[in-house]
Amino acid sequence: MNTLPFSILYSSAEQLPFNFDGIASHCRSTRTRRTYLKTSDYSLGCHTCDQQLVGPLAIGIERKSLSDLYQSFTHGRERFERAMQRLGGEFGYAALVIEADWTQIVYPNTYLQHPTEALPKAIFASILSWSMKYNIHVYTCPDRQFATVTTFRLLEWRFRQLVSSKRCAELMHYEGDHHRDAGRKASDGQPAPGEHRHDA
Repeated sequence: MNTLPFSILYSSAEQLPFNFDGIASHCRSTRTRRTYLKTSDYSLGCHTCDQQLVGPLAIGIERKSLSDLYQSFTHGRERFERAMQRLGGEFGYAALVIEADWTQIVYPNTYLQHPTEALPKAIFASILSWSMKYNIHVYTCPDRQFATVTTFRLLEWRFRQLVSSKRCAELMHYEGDHHRDAGRKASDGQPAPGEHRHDA
């Protein structure tokens, strides 16, 4: 069992964040903290200061429900593509976790509360294209709980990989622009960060 605390950061923009309580972990303790994240919805925090870890050894995860996915592709496509480009560029391991499987994605109106006029084939093609173009690993999940566990395991896997390879020290830096962006957001009245912790 790892002795370092496993620190998960999730974006303050997440309106319905994943609840990782009850998921067994191989780490000594797990803590989650809500904070401003410029890129990604979930990532790892430095175990000493809880600042977001970025760079070639870090991990960033974007979460989308089925409705979020279609909204992003139809009403915010350019912004979503820029977000995917940043995600793939800022993290050594970038992932898109979707709270829907391929059947739901290809036949959305069977599952969406509000039907969409978007062409599923175009959405499917864009997902495949962007995954290769921006080096994004795409994980489709049959439901939200499966997506929750998938996200947790990806973060835990990356953390354990770093600890076992003794490369955590290489991640204990935080780029200046992230510091400045976080400071500006805090001064602009962003919600105060919250923390939740549970021991294994």
